[in-house]
Amino acid sequence: MIDLAQTILYSAANVRGVFACNREDFKTMVSALETGGVKPIIDKTFAFTELKEAYQYMMDGKHFGKVCVSL
Repeated sequence: MIDLAQTILYSAANVRGVFACNREDFKTMVSALETGGVKPIIDKTFAFTELKEAYQYMMDGKHFGKVCVSL
C-alpha cells in the first residue's frame, strides 16, 4: 500500500489547504458528510496519469464542482 504522506514528503509535491471555518464548524461539516447529509459535487475524475489534463481542465474553467485525481 502506498504511504501518501511519505510519497509527498520525499517528492517535489506542493500540497495546499484551504482554511474555510473554525473547528466547531468543521466538526459539524464532517458529521454531515459522515451521515450523508452533504455530498460534494464531483464534476470529473482523472487518473493520476492524466494529471496534466486535470490541471488544464481546471485552468480552462470547464469544471463545476470538484475535479478529482484517483491515485
